[in-house]
Amino acid sequence: MKIGEAISTFLPIDDTYTVREEKTLINYLLNNNPVTVTLKQNEITSIEIGNKHKEGNLQIYKVDKDNNKIGLGNIEFDLYSEEFKKVIGTYRTSVDGELFITNLRVGSYKLIEKITNKWYNLNDEATEININWGKITNTLVENELKKAQVKVIKRDFDNNEITLEGVKFEVLDEAGNVLETIITDKNGEAFTSKYPVRDYEKLIIREVETLEDYVLQDIPQTIELKANEITTVEFTNELKKAQIRVIKIDKDNNEIKLQGVKFNIYDDDNKLIQTLVTDKNR
Repeated sequence: MKIGEAISTFLPIDDTYTVREEKTLINYLLNNNPVTVTLKQNEITSIEIGNKHKEGNLQIYKVDKDNNKIGLGNIEFDLYSEEFKKVIGTYRTSVDGELFITNLRVGSYKLIEKITNKWYNLNDEATEININWGKITNTLVENELKKAQVKVIKRDFDNNEITLEGVKFEVLDEAGNVLETIITDKNGEAFTSKYPVRDYEKLIIREVETLEDYVLQDIPQTIELKANEITTVEFTNELKKAQIRVIKIDKDNNEIKLQGVKFNIYDDDNKLIQTLVTDKNR
């Protein structure tokens, strides 16, 4: 016998027989229609009885990851059947981000996203789906907007190896609206939030508060955002500085200036940092 066949024992040919299905496979509907058979001598009478596979429906909602109330239209999917080991159809969401697929055989499927909106990242993780008999399987599939971020590094102007902690920046849009405030950490770094490139082509970073011993860097920088990237921008601050002027004079006559007198300047650690020599005017 072949798969799917059953053969009775030898039966008398003078009678009419009825074949009635009593039990079937779990994923199929029982065929309640009996079949009447009249046998012929020395022949095997074959009858074919079909069973309808149990079916269910699939409802897909394609939405923005950050706001599930925003539906994404015209997103293309392949539906892969684990039963048949192949893609059984390609579908697109409506303008509201909905997709309804009817009369699917019960079993396991994978929903594979093929094309998405240009402002969104393709969801490259297949969604596992189980279709149940007589039910609607509701599936929510999210897409995240393409976003970008800015990393600010704050350094000492004279020594770039020195980074500055506690420097405050404002992040603005191109219209000059303040979006947030960020402060550098112990590594002299600060990160903006992630901004969707659909809504923000560029950001402006403006220093608003620096360390007491440093001069505020009041020239803002404009950064063009790149999708799914962190753009690094550096700011430097110069230490507040002053000068020492030494005037060397004759003790008895202040009008007399002494040229060629040498002076050393030391810091708090008594380290020599500079040598001065008076010129003809001092």
